[in-house]
Amino acid sequence: MRKLCFAFPLILLPIIAIAMMGTVNPGSPVVTVGVTSSGDYAVSTHRDGTLTIWDLQTGDSKTQADNANIYSAFVSDDDAFFMWQDFHGEVFIQNFDGELLEQFKGFHAYGHVITKGRDIYLAVDENWNVFRREHDKVEAVKRDGNSPGFRGIGKLLNLAIHEETCLLLTAGDGTDREEMSTPVKNPPPVFSNYAGVVLWNFCENEPKYKLPGNAAKTYATLSPDGTHVVSVDENGLSFVWRTDSGELAYRVSRIGTGVFVGGHEMGSPKNRDTSGMRLHYPDDFPEGFYGHSMVAVQFISETEYLVFHTRQPFAVLYELGDPFAHAILPLGDDPFPSVSSYARNASIATAPEANLLVTGQRDGGGINVYRYDPDTRTLELDWAWEKPSRWWRP
Repeated sequence: MRKLCFAFPLILLPIIAIAMMGTVNPGSPVVTVGVTSSGDYAVSTHRDGTLTIWDLQTGDSKTQADNANIYSAFVSDDDAFFMWQDFHGEVFIQNFDGELLEQFKGFHAYGHVITKGRDIYLAVDENWNVFRREHDKVEAVKRDGNSPGFRGIGKLLNLAIHEETCLLLTAGDGTDREEMSTPVKNPPPVFSNYAGVVLWNFCENEPKYKLPGNAAKTYATLSPDGTHVVSVDENGLSFVWRTDSGELAYRVSRIGTGVFVGGHEMGSPKNRDTSGMRLHYPDDFPEGFYGHSMVAVQFISETEYLVFHTRQPFAVLYELGDPFAHAILPLGDDPFPSVSSYARNASIATAPEANLLVTGQRDGGGINVYRYDPDTRTLELDWAWEKPSRWWRP
């Protein structure tokens, strides 16, 4: 075991008080969740500060800690370890046999990731600044003002990394509506120039591309092979970008209204391309819903991804290369999945290799586990956990 200590160049406020108060309650909602690429285990942090390990094959679970930073559940891509942080800023890296592999001192993170070799650690503070730790050296990757941030926007600055290409993706609040050149490294302080969807080279600590177009609360993810970024936002805007050039691949269709192409008078149906719309709508699909308020996006296979809409118990299936949706996949409402809050959009995770989706629950402290069949393009609720002593299959 290695035990290292480091200090960041900021004095930061603690994580929100709700994570540090109250008794341990197995019914406390999941705030962040990570799942192994094999689909064997999930790790979750809960609003009351508990950290839970879930065996997705047997249905067993255990409470690993009762003093966890609620934004700190992370699982490595190679299934070798999981990572979490306690109330005092200590970061713990453990394997699934319970062995402590490494421990070091950090700040109270609002999301963090680490490479498979555990040599580069990246963490976000409450002002959406990003810091990189390599061995004992700490540097700022993104440090450009304190607005917007977690408290003002009410969501995490979402992180995704592709280690082989040194890509770090950040997404928080989309405000950039125009194309622009590669961003400068040291913008003026005060208001963030990097709050939207941004690709970074985390090996060089430099911004690579800003990906404009989204508006308001924004979530983005990297494709498993690292070649594309998919972004969604609170206003129902979604884009696919190429990571090698930062160029827009295409704008994604909304269900029900098609792809916006513009070029005609306001209100003209010619402004939207509906040529590829082919969805079958479930009987209980909400009338008048046109794909607004997207809360999260996650890849469910190497090329297919799911878009989740706020307070809607279904996911919309897309495939890279096609702007039009392929299917509407019901998630069920008993228990209702954790798709109702941007503050909890890190409670949705997938294992693309295993075609597995894990979500928290809107009201309870358990998780829902879904399995996707790429051949039939169907998603089934495998099992739902209501509390640590009870689980059921539908």
